[in-house]
Amino acid sequence: MGDDGADVVAKLSYYMLVAPVKLLWKSGVVPAVEHAHERSADAESDRRSAAMEPARQAREADRARQIAALKAAVPTAPLERMRATIQINGVKRPVFDHVRTHHLIGEDTVRWEETGEEIKFAVDLILELTETERAIIKQYGLDGIALDDRPAWSEQQLAQMRAEDDEEVEATKAPLLKEVSRQSRELARAMAKREREKTFVTNLLASPFTRIFDTPHEAKQYADKLKTQLLPALRKLIDDHAASKQSETLEF
Repeated sequence: MGDDGADVVAKLSYYMLVAPVKLLWKSGVVPAVEHAHERSADAESDRRSAAMEPARQAREADRARQIAALKAAVPTAPLERMRATIQINGVKRPVFDHVRTHHLIGEDTVRWEETGEEIKFAVDLILELTETERAIIKQYGLDGIALDDRPAWSEQQLAQMRAEDDEEVEATKAPLLKEVSRQSRELARAMAKREREKTFVTNLLASPFTRIFDTPHEAKQYADKLKTQLLPALRKLIDDHAASKQSETLEF
C-alpha cells in the first residue's frame, strides 16, 4: 500500500473511531453514561451487601460466643498480682475483592466489595491488674509506652498490593488517569511499607486485647511473645516504678 493509501486508511480510522468518541465527550454523552454506570454499580453493590448480611450477623454471633468463653475462663480467685488469660480462636473474617464491570464507553466501574469469608486466627487476651498496679501505670504515664514495634504489612502483603495495583492501572483506559492512578498507588505502597504496628501498654489494658493472624502458627508465635516478652516487660515496668523513690540522697 502506497503513502496515499496509508493516509486514506489513517483518516478513515480517525473519522470512524476517534472522532465519534471525541464528539461523545464534547456533547456530554460519555460523562452521562459514566454517571449511569455509577448508579447501576451502586445499586448492584447494595444488592450484594444485603445478600451478605446474614453471614455478617453469624460472624458477629460466633465472635461474641468466643469472647464470652474467654471471659468465663478468667479465674475467679482473688487477684493479688497482674494476671493474664490468653486464648487462640479461629475466626471468620470477610473477604473483600475488586469487582470490575467492563463498559464499552467510559472507564470500567470498580467496587471494593465483600465476596465471601475466610478463616483467620485471633490471639485474645484479658489482662487483670490490681488497683495498685493500675495506679502506678496512671501515676507514671506508663500507658503510652510501646512494648512492641513491627512492620504493619509483611513483604507478602506488599507484593500482593503491588500485583493488585498493577492490574488496576493496566485496566484504566484514559492515559492521564492511568498515570495518576499509577503514581498515587506507588505513593500509597511506599506509605504502607513505612507503616508500623505498635503495641502500647494501653492496648494490653483493653478487654479483650486482640491481634489477628493468617495462620495458627503465626498466632501461636504471637501468644508465646505475649507470655515471654510483652507481659514480662510490662511486669518489669510496674515493678521498677513501684520501687522508685520520689526523693533520695546519693554520695559519689
